[in-house]
This record gives sequence, structure tokens and C-alpha cells, in this order.
Amino acid sequence: MDDSAAHVYPAQLAPRAGPSAPPNSQLYNEWSYTYKHRVSQPDTYKWVFTGEVEYFPLEIGKTMWIGTNYFYGCTVFAAAGQSGVILGHIQQETGPANDPICALETRDKTNRYLIPDLEKKLSDIAADFEGDISPVCNERFAWIMGSVRDNDYKAGPSRLKEFFVEGGVPADNLWYNFYSPTSGTGSANPASPGGLCLIKWSSETQGVFGNGDNSILEMFFSNEAPRIVLKFRNVDGALVLDTVGPTSSTYTTLGTKTYGDAPARGSAGGGSAELRRDSNLHFPV
Repeated sequence: MDDSAAHVYPAQLAPRAGPSAPPNSQLYNEWSYTYKHRVSQPDTYKWVFTGEVEYFPLEIGKTMWIGTNYFYGCTVFAAAGQSGVILGHIQQETGPANDPICALETRDKTNRYLIPDLEKKLSDIAADFEGDISPVCNERFAWIMGSVRDNDYKAGPSRLKEFFVEGGVPADNLWYNFYSPTSGTGSANPASPGGLCLIKWSSETQGVFGNGDNSILEMFFSNEAPRIVLKFRNVDGALVLDTVGPTSSTYTTLGTKTYGDAPARGSAGGGSAELRRDSNLHFPV
């Protein structure tokens, strides 16, 4: 029996659309709910605006939903570990309005424009927390949505994935998902999950998600089902990763992808000679 119409949900638990609801996307309903309640209930509902990269700690016994602006050309990503999750929304174009630059178009542009922007924003996050969120977990996971195809080494996505790996995300735990950019008005379609991102954190003091897991992190990107699901157990007041849920997409490439046109490592213009490593710069999750 479906009681979604009669049940009074607590404020921190917005209902998913039931059979009698308008034909809106379920993800749209929750994404929209998060945006509308970000000011009145900021402890539970968070928002990352275009151009921002923000860190959110994962706390036992708390519920948190994190959204970002509708994206239709921008690069949007989430990186998570046992201490927290980072959500970033980087504009598709930079530079003057009469001569904009797509920072993800080529490796060179990604190195010159996108990577420095990310480095600055991640450094600011680490500084804000004065090192309290330094990397402490063995595993990190990241999902990237970008409007440039990851077909060859010379395109920007290959360099962006390298940056994530340099920052501590294992290549096996890194996914890049191409999506087709649009020239729309920047308004989401209520009937579609396309262009929407929502991160959901649900944590209880006792196991409620099976196998003793008491906390679950779900990353939604342009899809009704989550792209990444991380389940944790509460062990002596600390979160311990237990299981990792499946991910799937027709347009997804892994951090381990190899490119036929990639130069030999250490050669001019590619490989290790190109990496911008900084031992003090990590994804602080």
C-alpha cells in the first residue's frame, strides 16, 4: 500500500514522488526541494552555486542533502571519502565574453585555466579547516560530469582525470561522464533528471541499511539512480567504508583509460613531465 499522500514527512526527509504525483522527475523533486529549503534549514539542505567548490563533513546521526545549480555545459564533480564530500561546479567558459575559452576543450586549456582554478579553490578549503580535514581515509571516490568527450589524450578530460588522481583519488575509483551541452536558458526540466546533481547523506546510530551499515552516501548526476553509493559502518565513533554500490553510464570513462595518441611518459608535452604535482594539495576527504 502506498501511503505517500497521507504520510506527514519530517522536514528533513522530503518524499520521493508517488504514483499519484505529477509526472515530475523524482530527482527533480528532491533537487528542487533542497534548493527551496537551503535557507530555512541550512543544517540539512546545502547548495553549491556555479563557480564554487565546497566541502561538507560527513557526520554520524545526521541527514544532509547537497545540490548545485542546473548544469548544461559546466563541469560538475563530487569527490568523497570517509570524512566528507566535496562538490564543485566550474563554469564551462572563462575569459572575456566576446572571446570565451572552453577550459575543458584541450589538455593545454585545462592545464592553463581549469586546473589552476581548482587548485586555488581546494587550497582555500584546506586553509579554512586549518588542516583538520587532511586526508585520513584509504579510499576516495569521484564522479565528474563534463561537456567534452573523453575520446583522445589531447582533449581536456584526460588531463582533468590526471589531476584527480594526483590529488589522491585512485584511478579505479574515478569516473568521467560526458553529457551533451545545450544552449538552453539554464532552467531545469521538471520531467527530466538531466543537468541535475544531488548528494544525499543519511546516517543513523544503528544499522538500517543492511549488513550493519548505518550510513549511506548517494551521488546523483543526471540520472534517477545514484551513480555512486558508499555505505559505512559506525565503528567506535568513526565511519568505516563497508560497501561500494554499482555505477553505470553509456558515456562513462574510467580514470584508468589509456589513449592511443598519448606520448610516452616523460617525453616533451606529456606524461610525468607535464604533471603539476603538489605534495600539500589533496582532495581533503
